[in-house]
Amino acid sequence: MAKLFLEGNADENFLRQLITNFGLTVADFVILGGRDMANFEAVEDEFSRGLSREEKMLVVIDADYDWPSRETGLLKWLSSYGLMRDHVFVFPNDSSDGTLEDLLLDLVPEENWPILECLGVASKCVETTGARGMDKKDIVYQYVSSLLSKKEMALRSKHANEGKRPYSDPKIWNLNSESLDPLEAFLRKHLS
Repeated sequence: MAKLFLEGNADENFLRQLITNFGLTVADFVILGGRDMANFEAVEDEFSRGLSREEKMLVVIDADYDWPSRETGLLKWLSSYGLMRDHVFVFPNDSSDGTLEDLLLDLVPEENWPILECLGVASKCVETTGARGMDKKDIVYQYVSSLLSKKEMALRSKHANEGKRPYSDPKIWNLNSESLDPLEAFLRKHLS
């Protein structure tokens, strides 16, 4: 059995669906959402229990925009348990700074790129008023919302909310994108 330690519910929702899409069995894994991996000690007891039961411990977190400093602390912490870097995947692609939202924006089908361009322009326009423009989470939410049918708009919180958002609609997400290759390789290596 493997445990994936994640930063939040959006990560859990995305990975549960992706694992299923890759033909891996979700029931064999415990995905812990809502954990703050910036403070690794907060999950120390859970981590120790899993290792004592010989479960595979995996960490999937955002690289954010200071990955070298975060990586140093995480690797030091993992090494105290005898684990190495290959037990960690960082969004968006295991090598670049960024977040889950960067990966999601890479999964937008090419025919929908104009929507992202419009949202970028709208965000810059809002900023000219002195207000805060949209961050990447906002852009992903608005992107998904823009493609919902009238019926789905009534359930917008279900369809666009990051913790509940479905990723199976190929009109909205390209789950065959090469951008997923590093994550798929990581999951297949550890979860097969």
